[in-house]
Amino acid sequence: MPSQATAPSRPLHSLPPTTPKKPSKGFCSATTPRKRPSVYPGFVWASNLSQPSSVAQPQLPLALTMSTPPSPTSSQDETPAQPPSPSGSQNQVLTPRTMRAVMRGSGIPRTGLYGERARMQLTSEEREQRAEESARSRRERLYGVTTPHDVPTRDYFLGYTLYDIRDTKLVLSKHSRPFVKKSARALIQVAKPDGSGLRPLDHEHAIHIAVDPQAVDVQCLTQSMHGPYQTLRWRDMQAPSTVTLLQGQVRRSVSLQLTRHQTQEQVRLRNNESKILENPPHLQGDLPTVRQNIERLERAILPKTQWVAAVYSKGTAYATQTLIRTNHPSTAALITQQDASPAALLRLLSNNRIPPSPDSEDHTLSTLFSLAHQHGRDHTNLMLEYGSTLQPKHALASRALQSHGDDFLDFVIATRVSNQFAHFYTHSRRLITVQQHVWGLVAPIFWFMLKQLTYICSNASLEEPQQPASSEFRQRLFSSVNQPPDARYVSTRIANSLVRIADEAFNETLADHIRFVGTDSSEYLDAFDAYAKDLSATFRDCLQNLGSEDSEEAPLDERDAQVAQYAPTKLKYILEHQSAFRAEGCPSILGKVPLLSPMCATAMLDDWVSVADMLYIISNFFVPNLSLLKVPNANPKAPSSAPFTSYPSAIPFYLRYWLGYRSHPRWGQLQHGGVEEMLNGEHGEEEEAGSEVVDLAFYTLARSLWRRRETIIRPTQRVLAPPSLTKPSRSRDDQPGDPVFEENLKTAGQSFLHEWLVAITTQAKITQEHVSPRLHPSVPPHVLQSIQEWEQQNEEDRTLPLFQDLQSCCLNFLVSFTGPTNNRSHHSNALTSLYRERLFWQSVLPHLELLPSFASLLASMVEVVHRFSGLEHSPFWIELPDLPRTFDPVNEEYFHTLFVRRARDSRLEAYEKALKTFAKHLAKPNCLGVLPSDQPLPSVHPALRQVFDTLSQLATRISHQLSLVSHSLDLAEFPLLEEEWNDGSPEDEDDPSEPDPSHENALSNSVPFASISDLQDIYRQEEVVEARRRAGNYDDGNRTIDADAVDADYGTMQTLLSLRRAPSIQSNPE
Repeated sequence: MPSQATAPSRPLHSLPPTTPKKPSKGFCSATTPRKRPSVYPGFVWASNLSQPSSVAQPQLPLALTMSTPPSPTSSQDETPAQPPSPSGSQNQVLTPRTMRAVMRGSGIPRTGLYGERARMQLTSEEREQRAEESARSRRERLYGVTTPHDVPTRDYFLGYTLYDIRDTKLVLSKHSRPFVKKSARALIQVAKPDGSGLRPLDHEHAIHIAVDPQAVDVQCLTQSMHGPYQTLRWRDMQAPSTVTLLQGQVRRSVSLQLTRHQTQEQVRLRNNESKILENPPHLQGDLPTVRQNIERLERAILPKTQWVAAVYSKGTAYATQTLIRTNHPSTAALITQQDASPAALLRLLSNNRIPPSPDSEDHTLSTLFSLAHQHGRDHTNLMLEYGSTLQPKHALASRALQSHGDDFLDFVIATRVSNQFAHFYTHSRRLITVQQHVWGLVAPIFWFMLKQLTYICSNASLEEPQQPASSEFRQRLFSSVNQPPDARYVSTRIANSLVRIADEAFNETLADHIRFVGTDSSEYLDAFDAYAKDLSATFRDCLQNLGSEDSEEAPLDERDAQVAQYAPTKLKYILEHQSAFRAEGCPSILGKVPLLSPMCATAMLDDWVSVADMLYIISNFFVPNLSLLKVPNANPKAPSSAPFTSYPSAIPFYLRYWLGYRSHPRWGQLQHGGVEEMLNGEHGEEEEAGSEVVDLAFYTLARSLWRRRETIIRPTQRVLAPPSLTKPSRSRDDQPGDPVFEENLKTAGQSFLHEWLVAITTQAKITQEHVSPRLHPSVPPHVLQSIQEWEQQNEEDRTLPLFQDLQSCCLNFLVSFTGPTNNRSHHSNALTSLYRERLFWQSVLPHLELLPSFASLLASMVEVVHRFSGLEHSPFWIELPDLPRTFDPVNEEYFHTLFVRRARDSRLEAYEKALKTFAKHLAKPNCLGVLPSDQPLPSVHPALRQVFDTLSQLATRISHQLSLVSHSLDLAEFPLLEEEWNDGSPEDEDDPSEPDPSHENALSNSVPFASISDLQDIYRQEEVVEARRRAGNYDDGNRTIDADAVDADYGTMQTLLSLRRAPSIQSNPE
């Protein structure tokens, strides 16, 4: 049976925070296959000569074809036109030299590709074509541009035409990005005042519009991107009411701005024309002149406002087809059909081809999330796949979200029920950080907040209850809120108004107190009451204005009016009374929860992200080997294969795994469906289902963490050095542990785990992929004997405790997450990560006496778990010391010397790095370096050794003094200014404007030294002198401070522990 191993006492290891490693920028990746050069008809690779020549070949690049480039409507399956074979051979080998020349775009070599044709002198037209293609290739490599044929928009493409952007029918798409003035200024500069650089007839700068295909005269459309183009015409009596501009907002604005004065003059002339026509015919003599001027202005305006337009369908004229067969959109309508491809619409809305004005990640993800909310999760993956073809950083963001966005990505998309959330978490790195480090703990609260918001803005009715505080009403409201949103109508218009008002009320009243949400802080509760009243009153007035005749906005339709009828009542009981959150079975926290809005949700999540290190430590307290998940969670190119991707999800995973341990007769035999049966199977009327027990236990633990975050968790994070999240397969110089022992774990330790695995497969008669540690949670006796014998032979005692810890591990350390083929590396990583985690806890446990509140928090969580039925025997791998129980806030003032020590070490580390760089430049032969005959590299002249030693001594003293000034709370501990710092300073002279002649040519004059007056402000000398005189240590000067600066024991946890004066030790049981 699993046993709780007592961790031996070890000194604290100061582990620096781990910086997430940037994704690899290698040429190949799992999601970005190596781009093999095109294989042209008539030529095969030398290594593929044995393959049939009938294999379909990719299309020729534009620079190597004599035919017209493919149109957007051409089928992908069409066979491209083949160039004439110079020798008649169909299997000429394409040599590396030939391929390099083709890939460089440097022209066709004299031999190889085209034979005799290649030796002919190129015409000027061919040279221009090659130069254009070469320039285009360089632009694509520079800006990461994708060709329009790489995305699935052919099925919606109608053709090219000329379109005047002055058309009053033209309206922006609701998904268009905000207008960027900087982009408009850049385009105006390129276009020049006369518009000569605008290039509106270049197909590369074509605007994208969507129209009803039934209304377009197809005779005016061309399928060739190179023209000739005709002006857009409508069918008789079928002109549409609107034309949707998908892409080209800045181009339209610039065109209108360049022609503004001419347009104003044209309007004036048209007004004159109308007035002249009102006169009798004999008084219309000026009419021909006015009309000539109007036509002249039109000829000047039209070349700047008439653009090549790629026309796409937005109607329902074509039948839709399935999306599953081809895995890409095959419908014919972009906007009005719900099952049309949002990936194609996203492509048309994206500007990834105009280098001066590419879409930002914020706009791209904002559009993607909005479309995903309309079309569902299945289309989200399609759009993320398209996003991987955008600019390099956008491609990486899309791949990362597709691999690691998970449940928080679903939540972010679901918030698009209101347009106010349009820019909520549209930064991929922030989104993934929340998912991996926070979301597993806070997800139940945030999902229920979103359900409450959706319920308020739905057509679900709610009458005033007779007993608002009754449990019956709370359960009824809780059930209504939990109903799927698809089962009712949700008013976007009401939701937009409510979320906007909630954000304003939060910003005015609650923002300064939101970090105390989930606590019993009286200041927070008072601010919340004012916030709730302000929000409710403003929302009620807003609904009255929306429904009134005096409102400037359109009146509410019938369904929105029904929503508005019950919305204030629902808001009252959800926000002010918190009735739904107080229902039985609901995830809840202490105090009151605000209404979900962008600023509120961001602030709440940011507060948890700021204590992510402590959340990881607490999660690791439940689940040993948690750092093993670093390997699958860190790969941005492939989805994680781990059982969960958010580190705090380890807590509910632990509860589900150990439910029924030692109490369910078949716990050790349950696999797959058996576990689900135990969680959700039949149970007595007075008994709770296993899943209900797990949920209730997790909600209780999460409630405790919300309550103690600001008083215990956050200050404890400042005290404890965070654990390392380095991959187990990698090591660093500052990584704690014994490298030799880790190598033994990768050999002998791996063989012991393999024996454990084989023992289970033999006993249970199953294959390795079905093995779980719960089939044999204890170390098999023969494996235990092998470990003991190995330790005796190698005089080692650290291996057996690791295997004892594995007996309390709920992660599958026997079979790799990706399958048995990777078991060997999986076993090595499991033991290495567990060894490093054990070292961390060995450094923490002896010092919990200084943090009794944190120790009490962990102990209380153990008691909470053991109070629930079926979890009474759940094992914990960490044995806590027996300390007095207290939940007093951690007093950070006691640890100020620890903070000073860390700041000093950080400054010295930066100093040493800068000094090494400085010395490297000094050592150059053309500076102050010498090159010994027996050394390959130059060295610094030895005459500077004493200068460097003196500089290092001063750096140690100054770094300690500056750290005291930054972190010490007692002015009596501040340093005093020293007289020698004033030497050579202009403040010493009678005339500060006159420099010291002795320093006139000194190099030090070029160094920006701080003045004494600056130091007096930084060191707060007037206050410090007075404080030190009161404390009686003024005459001591800086002698004690200088001694502390070189004291290796200053500010260490061991030194603080020896004092045993932590104020937080005072007992105050909860």
